[in-house]
Amino acid sequence: MAAEITRENSIPRRSANYYSGEAVLRRQFNDVDFYFEDKDQQELYFSIMKKLFGNVIVFEKVFITCGKDKAYELAKRYKNNKRKLFIVDKDFDDLLRTKKRGIENLFYLERYCLENFLIERDALLWTILFQKPQSNRNEIALQYDEIFNEVAQELQLLSCYFFIAKKYKIHKYINGFKSCSIPVDFFLHDTERWRIDSSKADAYWRSIEQAIIDNIPNKNPSDLLESAKKSINFNILGTNGIYKNIPGKHFLELLRKKLVRLYPFMNTMKTSQMKFALADKCEFLSLGALKRDISAYLEIA
Repeated sequence: MAAEITRENSIPRRSANYYSGEAVLRRQFNDVDFYFEDKDQQELYFSIMKKLFGNVIVFEKVFITCGKDKAYELAKRYKNNKRKLFIVDKDFDDLLRTKKRGIENLFYLERYCLENFLIERDALLWTILFQKPQSNRNEIALQYDEIFNEVAQELQLLSCYFFIAKKYKIHKYINGFKSCSIPVDFFLHDTERWRIDSSKADAYWRSIEQAIIDNIPNKNPSDLLESAKKSINFNILGTNGIYKNIPGKHFLELLRKKLVRLYPFMNTMKTSQMKFALADKCEFLSLGALKRDISAYLEIA
């Protein structure tokens, strides 16, 4: 039987080679080529880099490597080239000690991924108001800290589980096993779709636990979990704690669902639209370190 052809998989996909060729064609328009790993967010990255560097660097497009491995490959090929800069997600690379060293034009985000930089208070409030422009700030009464902490608390244990799954390569022992690529919807309560169902998260952990017991007998799952909590700053909910280690796509999607519950008029806003709305109003002071590092490398003010 032939595989079902869905609308999504019928759309032609652009390869890493396509984007590499595009960079050559655009060379005359770009002083610097910025490369990112995620193929689905090219225009979002462009708008953010314009905010950071639009007044000092001329560029009309940013480029995509279609994955971190390809970004590493290209960064190695163009090592320390000041015209090609590669910006990749932190993911768990710092905790797993897998960061690539010695490539000056390779830059890591300081938080898990781009989405972790989008949740600024004023930007979030504006995004809500955008869906109901006849309202005002006082009517919305956004409890920013409370909802921020609620989302972080619900995702803490899952982040620990993902970290352990990555570190001990659980996918080698369970056929089809996934970690951070699992949509947050997989873990949501069946009826209350704005919160994590602890029983589903527990079941996910039990599968990891059993894989460790069966295949890594010298490791105690409970000890690994406690160690993971320390690594990802469990219970430190601010931007310098667990928040920087939570997969940002999960954080943003769970936040969106909680906002829809509080403000039903937001139910028509998709996560992809929410990203652009947030990015449009974010000041991105949280990306200051990245801006300073790139500026220093390019020797620009």
